[in-house]
Amino acid sequence: RKALEEVLKYLVNREYPTKWPELLNIVVHKMTAATAIKELYGSLRVIYNVVSAFKDDLRDEQEPLKLLLAKLFPYLENLALNGIKKGDADFHSVLHIMIKTLQNTNQKQLLLYLTPTSLRSWLIVLKWGWEYSSGETHAPADDWNAMFRVNDLPETKLKVSAMEALVCFTQLFILNARIDAALFKTFYDIMPSLLDSAISYIGGVIRANEAQTPVFYAQACVNSAYRFLFYAVQMHNKVGEFLS
Repeated sequence: RKALEEVLKYLVNREYPTKWPELLNIVVHKMTAATAIKELYGSLRVIYNVVSAFKDDLRDEQEPLKLLLAKLFPYLENLALNGIKKGDADFHSVLHIMIKTLQNTNQKQLLLYLTPTSLRSWLIVLKWGWEYSSGETHAPADDWNAMFRVNDLPETKLKVSAMEALVCFTQLFILNARIDAALFKTFYDIMPSLLDSAISYIGGVIRANEAQTPVFYAQACVNSAYRFLFYAVQMHNKVGEFLS
Protein backbone atom coordinates (compact mmCIF):
# COMPACT_ATOMS: atom_id res chain seq x y z
CA ARG A 1 0.00 0.00 0.00
CA LYS A 2 2.87 2.40 0.78
CA ALA A 3 4.43 1.83 -2.65
CA LEU A 4 1.09 2.57 -4.33
CA GLU A 5 0.76 5.70 -2.21
CA GLU A 6 4.11 7.00 -3.48
CA VAL A 7 3.06 6.35 -7.08
CA LEU A 8 -0.18 8.25 -6.51
CA LYS A 9 1.67 11.21 -5.01
CA TYR A 10 4.06 11.28 -7.98
CA LEU A 11 1.25 11.16 -10.54
CA VAL A 12 -0.74 13.89 -8.82
CA ASN A 13 2.26 16.20 -8.42
CA ARG A 14 3.69 15.66 -11.91
CA GLU A 15 0.76 14.79 -14.17
CA TYR A 16 -2.33 16.50 -12.77
CA PRO A 17 -4.02 18.58 -14.08
CA THR A 18 -1.91 19.58 -17.10
CA LYS A 19 -1.11 16.10 -18.46
CA TRP A 20 -3.98 14.10 -16.96
CA PRO A 21 -6.99 16.44 -16.66
CA GLU A 22 -9.55 13.63 -16.64
CA LEU A 23 -8.06 11.98 -13.53
CA LEU A 24 -10.61 13.38 -11.08
CA ASN A 25 -13.62 12.59 -13.27
CA ILE A 26 -12.45 8.98 -13.54
CA VAL A 27 -11.89 8.68 -9.78
CA VAL A 28 -15.17 10.34 -8.82
CA HIS A 29 -17.07 8.07 -11.20
CA LYS A 30 -15.41 4.95 -9.80
CA MET A 31 -16.03 6.08 -6.25
CA THR A 32 -19.71 6.84 -6.69
CA ALA A 33 -20.15 3.50 -8.48
CA ALA A 34 -18.22 1.52 -5.85
CA THR A 35 -20.10 -1.38 -4.25
CA ALA A 36 -17.33 -2.62 -1.97
CA ILE A 37 -15.39 -0.93 0.83
CA LYS A 38 -12.05 -1.68 -0.85
CA GLU A 39 -13.13 0.01 -4.09
CA LEU A 40 -14.39 3.04 -2.21
CA TYR A 41 -11.23 3.23 -0.11
CA GLY A 42 -8.97 3.06 -3.16
CA SER A 43 -10.76 5.95 -4.85
CA LEU A 44 -10.67 8.01 -1.67
CA ARG A 45 -6.91 7.54 -1.42
CA VAL A 46 -6.53 9.17 -4.84
CA ILE A 47 -8.83 12.04 -3.85
CA TYR A 48 -6.88 12.49 -0.61
CA ASN A 49 -3.60 12.78 -2.52
CA VAL A 50 -5.07 15.32 -4.95
CA VAL A 51 -6.45 17.45 -2.13
CA SER A 52 -3.21 17.21 -0.15
CA ALA A 53 -1.15 18.26 -3.20
CA PHE A 54 -3.23 21.44 -3.51
CA LYS A 55 -3.44 22.25 0.19
CA ASP A 56 -0.94 25.12 0.14
CA ASP A 57 -0.95 25.75 -3.61
CA LEU A 58 -2.04 29.23 -4.72
CA ARG A 59 -1.62 28.77 -8.47
CA ASP A 60 -4.41 28.85 -11.07
CA GLU A 61 -4.59 25.07 -10.87
CA GLN A 62 -6.82 25.53 -7.82
CA GLU A 63 -9.80 25.65 -10.20
CA PRO A 64 -9.94 21.84 -10.65
CA LEU A 65 -9.92 21.48 -6.87
CA LYS A 66 -12.80 23.95 -6.57
CA LEU A 67 -14.83 21.93 -9.05
CA LEU A 68 -13.92 18.70 -7.27
CA LEU A 69 -15.08 19.95 -3.89
CA ALA A 70 -18.34 21.26 -5.33
CA LYS A 71 -19.11 17.80 -6.74
CA LEU A 72 -17.49 15.55 -4.21
CA PHE A 73 -17.88 16.98 -0.72
CA PRO A 74 -21.70 16.85 -0.60
CA TYR A 75 -21.42 13.20 -1.63
CA LEU A 76 -18.80 12.48 1.04
CA GLU A 77 -20.90 14.30 3.61
CA ASN A 78 -23.92 12.06 2.97
CA LEU A 79 -21.73 8.97 2.74
CA ALA A 80 -20.19 9.71 6.12
CA LEU A 81 -23.54 10.40 7.81
CA ASN A 82 -25.08 7.22 6.41
CA GLY A 83 -22.00 5.21 7.35
CA ILE A 84 -22.03 6.21 11.01
CA LYS A 85 -25.76 5.54 11.21
CA LYS A 86 -25.27 1.98 9.96
CA GLY A 87 -22.28 1.44 12.25
CA ASP A 88 -20.54 -0.95 9.82
CA ALA A 89 -17.31 -2.16 11.44
CA ASP A 90 -15.45 -1.96 8.10
CA PHE A 91 -16.49 1.63 7.53
CA HIS A 92 -13.99 3.16 9.97
CA SER A 93 -11.13 2.90 7.45
CA VAL A 94 -13.20 4.76 4.84
CA LEU A 95 -14.27 7.37 7.38
CA HIS A 96 -10.67 7.84 8.45
CA ILE A 97 -9.51 8.74 4.94
CA MET A 98 -12.57 10.97 4.38
CA ILE A 99 -11.75 12.92 7.52
CA LYS A 100 -8.09 13.25 6.52
CA THR A 101 -9.22 14.56 3.13
CA LEU A 102 -11.36 17.17 4.87
CA GLN A 103 -8.47 18.04 7.18
CA ASN A 104 -6.02 18.53 4.29
CA THR A 105 -8.29 20.63 2.09
CA ASN A 106 -7.10 24.11 1.17
CA GLN A 107 -8.77 26.46 3.67
CA LYS A 108 -9.94 28.95 1.05
CA GLN A 109 -11.66 26.22 -0.95
CA LEU A 110 -13.08 24.65 2.19
CA LEU A 111 -14.72 27.94 3.19
CA LEU A 112 -16.31 28.22 -0.26
CA TYR A 113 -17.91 24.81 0.22
CA LEU A 114 -19.02 25.07 3.85
CA THR A 115 -22.51 26.13 4.87
CA PRO A 116 -23.98 25.97 8.39
CA THR A 117 -25.78 22.76 7.40
CA SER A 118 -22.70 21.05 5.91
CA LEU A 119 -20.53 22.17 8.83
CA ARG A 120 -23.04 20.77 11.32
CA SER A 121 -23.05 17.45 9.45
CA TRP A 122 -19.27 17.19 9.50
CA LEU A 123 -19.12 18.09 13.19
CA ILE A 124 -21.54 15.24 13.91
CA VAL A 125 -19.29 12.90 11.92
CA LEU A 126 -16.12 14.12 13.66
CA LYS A 127 -17.63 13.75 17.12
CA TRP A 128 -18.68 10.20 16.23
CA GLY A 129 -15.15 9.45 14.97
CA TRP A 130 -13.57 10.79 18.15
CA GLU A 131 -15.90 8.75 20.36
CA TYR A 132 -15.71 5.60 18.22
CA SER A 133 -14.88 2.37 20.02
CA SER A 134 -14.42 -0.97 18.32
CA GLY A 135 -15.48 -2.76 21.50
CA GLU A 136 -12.29 -4.81 21.46
CA THR A 137 -10.31 -5.35 24.65
CA HIS A 138 -6.69 -4.19 24.56
CA ALA A 139 -3.90 -4.55 27.06
CA PRO A 140 -2.89 -1.29 28.79
CA ALA A 141 -0.03 0.63 27.20
CA ASP A 142 2.40 0.26 30.09
CA ASP A 143 5.64 0.72 28.13
CA TRP A 144 6.87 2.64 25.09
CA ASN A 145 6.54 -0.27 22.67
CA ALA A 146 2.98 -0.89 23.78
CA MET A 147 2.18 2.81 23.44
CA PHE A 148 3.39 2.87 19.86
CA ARG A 149 1.29 -0.21 19.09
CA VAL A 150 -1.77 1.50 20.57
CA ASN A 151 -1.15 4.62 18.49
CA ASP A 152 -1.10 2.47 15.35
CA LEU A 153 -4.49 0.84 15.93
CA PRO A 154 -7.24 1.73 13.36
CA GLU A 155 -9.45 2.91 16.23
CA THR A 156 -6.74 5.29 17.42
CA LYS A 157 -6.06 6.62 13.92
CA LEU A 158 -9.75 7.40 13.47
CA LYS A 159 -9.93 9.18 16.83
CA VAL A 160 -6.83 11.24 16.12
CA SER A 161 -7.88 12.20 12.58
CA ALA A 162 -11.30 13.29 13.88
CA MET A 163 -9.84 15.41 16.66
CA GLU A 164 -7.17 16.91 14.39
CA ALA A 165 -9.91 17.86 11.92
CA LEU A 166 -11.69 19.63 14.77
CA VAL A 167 -8.42 21.41 15.53
CA CYS A 168 -8.20 22.49 11.88
CA PHE A 169 -11.77 23.82 11.96
CA THR A 170 -10.99 25.75 15.13
CA GLN A 171 -7.86 27.24 13.55
CA LEU A 172 -9.91 28.11 10.48
CA PHE A 173 -12.25 30.26 12.57
CA ILE A 174 -9.42 31.82 14.57
CA LEU A 175 -7.35 32.84 11.55
CA ASN A 176 -10.08 34.08 9.19
CA ALA A 177 -11.39 37.46 10.30
CA ARG A 178 -14.00 37.63 7.52
CA ILE A 179 -15.57 34.27 8.16
CA ASP A 180 -19.34 34.06 7.95
CA ALA A 181 -21.00 34.69 11.34
CA ALA A 182 -23.53 31.90 10.75
CA LEU A 183 -20.69 29.41 10.28
CA PHE A 184 -18.98 30.60 13.44
CA LYS A 185 -22.22 30.32 15.43
CA THR A 186 -22.84 26.80 14.13
CA PHE A 187 -19.46 25.65 15.38
CA TYR A 188 -19.67 27.62 18.61
CA ASP A 189 -23.10 26.16 19.47
CA ILE A 190 -21.77 22.59 19.13
CA MET A 191 -18.49 23.40 20.89
CA PRO A 192 -19.69 22.49 24.44
CA SER A 193 -20.46 18.88 23.51
CA LEU A 194 -17.12 18.59 21.69
CA LEU A 195 -15.28 19.97 24.71
CA ASP A 196 -17.12 17.61 27.05
CA SER A 197 -16.04 14.66 24.93
CA ALA A 198 -12.38 15.74 24.82
CA ILE A 199 -12.25 16.60 28.54
CA SER A 200 -13.92 13.30 29.45
CA TYR A 201 -11.21 11.33 27.65
CA ILE A 202 -8.38 13.31 29.24
CA GLY A 203 -10.05 13.12 32.67
CA GLY A 204 -10.33 9.36 32.48
CA VAL A 205 -6.63 9.05 31.73
CA ILE A 206 -5.67 11.44 34.56
CA ARG A 207 -7.85 9.62 37.12
CA ALA A 208 -6.44 6.26 36.12
CA ASN A 209 -2.87 7.53 36.38
CA GLU A 210 -3.51 9.08 39.80
CA ALA A 211 -4.96 5.79 41.02
CA GLN A 212 -1.99 3.97 39.44
CA THR A 213 -4.50 1.81 37.57
CA PRO A 214 -3.35 0.46 34.20
CA VAL A 215 -5.49 1.99 31.47
CA PHE A 216 -5.81 1.55 27.75
CA TYR A 217 -5.35 4.88 26.03
CA ALA A 218 -3.40 6.36 23.15
CA GLN A 219 -0.94 9.16 23.78
CA ALA A 220 -1.74 10.49 20.30
CA CYS A 221 -5.40 10.89 21.33
CA VAL A 222 -4.44 12.75 24.49
CA ASN A 223 -2.17 15.09 22.52
CA SER A 224 -4.90 15.85 19.97
CA ALA A 225 -7.47 16.48 22.70
CA TYR A 226 -5.15 18.95 24.44
CA ARG A 227 -4.54 20.73 21.13
CA PHE A 228 -8.27 21.09 20.61
CA LEU A 229 -8.75 22.50 24.10
CA PHE A 230 -5.95 25.01 23.50
CA TYR A 231 -7.46 26.34 20.26
CA ALA A 232 -11.00 26.21 21.64
CA VAL A 233 -9.98 28.73 24.30
CA GLN A 234 -8.57 31.03 21.62
CA MET A 235 -11.75 30.68 19.59
CA HIS A 236 -13.84 31.53 22.65
CA ASN A 237 -11.86 34.76 22.99
CA LYS A 238 -13.00 35.80 19.49
CA VAL A 239 -16.71 35.33 20.15
CA GLY A 240 -17.33 39.06 20.45
CA GLU A 241 -15.88 39.70 16.98
CA PHE A 242 -18.34 37.35 15.26
CA LEU A 243 -21.49 37.31 17.37
CA SER A 244 -21.74 40.93 18.51
